[in-house]
Amino acid sequence: MPKDPIKTLEAIEKNLDKKVAQVLNEMAFKVRERAKGMLHFRSKRVPIVVDKERLVGGLMTAVVRGSSGWTWGKVHIGPRGTTTIKARKGMLAIPTDFAQKGGGRGQPGPKSYKGTVVFANIIWGKAGWGGKGTGGGLRQRRAAGEKFRKQDLIPLFILKGSVVVKRRIIPSELINWIRPQFMAALKNGGLLKA
Repeated sequence: MPKDPIKTLEAIEKNLDKKVAQVLNEMAFKVRERAKGMLHFRSKRVPIVVDKERLVGGLMTAVVRGSSGWTWGKVHIGPRGTTTIKARKGMLAIPTDFAQKGGGRGQPGPKSYKGTVVFANIIWGKAGWGGKGTGGGLRQRRAAGEKFRKQDLIPLFILKGSVVVKRRIIPSELINWIRPQFMAALKNGGLLKA
């Protein structure tokens, strides 16, 4: 007695869904890694996440998006061009090479430093602040032979009313980049005719 054709077709469909879902997830993670590289993230705590495949109304989707805490990311994503960030109140503090780096935990802001002074729209701090209180700029200049005493003032932050940021993640370019890889993966998996 032959197998039930309906059950056979359902089994084939279920197997196809698994294969397509696997390819879709692989491509979503590739897009995530590409976007991570465009933002120059080296930290393991990347604010870009992948929502794995989901079947909604016959349409299978996988979503690459910013995490809920990634508020500043919107300025980096969009059509080719730039966007302007304006201070809501006061000024924006742009860190210099002398400012302390966060080491993957976020950049310490101007309020993290003690004994700073502000003049000429620059927040200055002492070179000897807190031992580890300065970033690579001071180490690089000392290595180049410059002398700094602990009481010397170094520029930590430049104050500006607004800054222009170039968008680094262009969704249409990411889609054009991943499309041939996606089609090739479907063909290699026998899911698409060559």
